[in-house]
Amino acid sequence: MTISDHVPMREIAWFQTGGVTHYYTVCHSLDDIVTAVRQAGALQVPYRVIGDGSNVLMSDSGYPGLIIQNRATSMLFVHDRSQVIVDAGTPLSHVVSRAISLGYSGLEFLSGIPGTVGGAVYGNATVGDSHIGNYVKSATLLFPREKAPSSGIIRRIDREWFEFSPYTSRLKQMQSIDPEMCLPIILSVTIQLSKMSHETCLQKVKAITPQRLPKFPVLRPFSTVRLKQNGEQTIINHPALTQAMHYVDRAQVKQWHIGAVSVFQDDPNFIINSGYGASKQAWELIHLMQHAEASDLHPLQTHIERVGLWDDESDDISAMV
Repeated sequence: MTISDHVPMREIAWFQTGGVTHYYTVCHSLDDIVTAVRQAGALQVPYRVIGDGSNVLMSDSGYPGLIIQNRATSMLFVHDRSQVIVDAGTPLSHVVSRAISLGYSGLEFLSGIPGTVGGAVYGNATVGDSHIGNYVKSATLLFPREKAPSSGIIRRIDREWFEFSPYTSRLKQMQSIDPEMCLPIILSVTIQLSKMSHETCLQKVKAITPQRLPKFPVLRPFSTVRLKQNGEQTIINHPALTQAMHYVDRAQVKQWHIGAVSVFQDDPNFIINSGYGASKQAWELIHLMQHAEASDLHPLQTHIERVGLWDDESDDISAMV
């Protein structure tokens, strides 16, 4: 494990935006993660663990600490229990494809969704009425010590600890309440699957309509946006569960852009970075979408989190995350 300094976060982040992080390291094992947390303590800087970073915006002003990128990808199938024990840094696509190849069902709804297992559990990745939290049996977490966050205790916890609800978990709620808190770190997750024939699994995957995405970096800020064209409403992607609905004219969507960041015209659930875009531009566009014409009194709630130092005063999450 090597710690680098002054690394541009646009080279790290999924959306390819952001300033410079003071320190950066990639961890390929759970031991590396524990070591990285200790190194953050030795450097006396905050730390943040990310996977692919597909649900975060890195601040254009940078991050004054250590970004730890989790690339630990061990995976073990326990066949007599129809379970898989997987490191949190494992891409979702790898888990889904491997499970299907072995004849296990349950996670097909995650096909095509970017990100890692740890990020999916942290945000309780949700498609329609399916949530990854429904399949979590237990997890192993590194809990920082209250008086010494740079050290910690590794504990196995059951599913109930996470308090899952659509698009969120106890961990994500803790982060929103106290952005500067040293959160417990997901190291590995035990996922409960069900045995099914390989042919049936393939049929279920084929039944999923693939999303036509651009070649540019994308973010999905909301669960669902609805389009209104020629007086008729068209639902793009799956129905939202408890979110407010946006009903917007397709022509209006095409005009939504700030600098190099714009709404993907074929699916307004996504925003794209079509050039050398900035995180501030992306956040301003998300804010614009949130307060566009809505079907009820509440704006859409975004699933995107901001990491680093933000200088705007638009809301309460401008502090360091």
